[in-house]
Amino acid sequence: MNYAAAHGLAIGRDVLWTTGPLGYLVFPQDIGANLGHALLFQGALWTVLIILFADLFYCAGVALRNLVFFTLFFSLSAPLFWFNYMGLENLLLAGVLVLLVVARLRDGAGRYVVALALAGVIPLIKLTGAMLAFGAVLGFLLDRAIRVRKQVWREIALALVVPLTAVGIGCWILLPSFDSFTGYLRANMDVAGGYAGAMSNSGDPVEFGGVAEVILCIGAFLFVRTRADRRIAWFFVALLTIPLLISVKHGFTRQDTHVINFFCFGGLALGLIALAMPLNGRRAPIAFLVLLSYGLISLEYMIARIGPNDTAGEISGLRGASMALGALRPADVRATLRARSQSFAAEARVEPPMRALIADSPVASLSVVYSGALLDGLNLKLYPVVQR
Repeated sequence: MNYAAAHGLAIGRDVLWTTGPLGYLVFPQDIGANLGHALLFQGALWTVLIILFADLFYCAGVALRNLVFFTLFFSLSAPLFWFNYMGLENLLLAGVLVLLVVARLRDGAGRYVVALALAGVIPLIKLTGAMLAFGAVLGFLLDRAIRVRKQVWREIALALVVPLTAVGIGCWILLPSFDSFTGYLRANMDVAGGYAGAMSNSGDPVEFGGVAEVILCIGAFLFVRTRADRRIAWFFVALLTIPLLISVKHGFTRQDTHVINFFCFGGLALGLIALAMPLNGRRAPIAFLVLLSYGLISLEYMIARIGPNDTAGEISGLRGASMALGALRPADVRATLRARSQSFAAEARVEPPMRALIADSPVASLSVVYSGALLDGLNLKLYPVVQR
């Protein structure tokens, strides 16, 4: 994806994959101007998120106890925001969900419009993330329609206009034609369907027990001792049902490391619920038991899948803070990348006699791994690759 972006190849026309025209900015390599563009893009995105969370903590009127529980659940969802080199689309998704919850609590049109605008950026990064965002927006509108009936048409109109405008502006700037956009959509559906059909694994049935436990935690958090707050509980059912179902599908198609996607999204869902549901009086023990039960489940799967060091670094926030501070010095980032490239496994590189023989002739790789070819400075041409 980085090679394609640096050489003017367009998503949907020249390159077909599940990431959109902004996808390479999520996992940039120091090719062309990619690294600089990515640092600017991610810096802008983090600025938006900082403003969004400052609004949540200082302007939205959420009680301190609720913010504490939200922070704990949100920290347990941390691997969702970096998993497998992707994650910025999930950070935007988290921002969209937070804004929708606060818009429901405060009946504010401004936060709703911002949520829709951010939702319109997500498909430019990854289409599956957009499916979760738009599923949540659909649930928000369903709750709104039940509560205010005919007055919901304004929100429906905004839900159609704002995201489509954001997507349209992005595609107009980033893609060469409308056919490229339709090619991107078609390729996503084909690749996702191919993965679901060709790479499905039965996996460990015990992990489905973990799914049931997380769903029970969410149900208990919503409906145990909340008779006076059933309207807001049903709002969360509408908001989270489609995203949760997609997360199960995404996490358990292959039942490998991807399963932590579901367990981490479960933490995000519980954090959102913690913002709005009462957590005092008789509800306090319920909230504590849900946090304890979910924490044990999620930590078990995170430690098993990504190791104790990365788990601790992500949950504490130390890993992200360290990487963010390092990114403030782009020259150091480039130096680190170049140093690591020199230690790239010799068996993954092109042999020196072969490299001398090839010279500047155009070559194609028949592997899904292009890193060695890029490091060796080959005149690489991209062709379709047959995967397993």
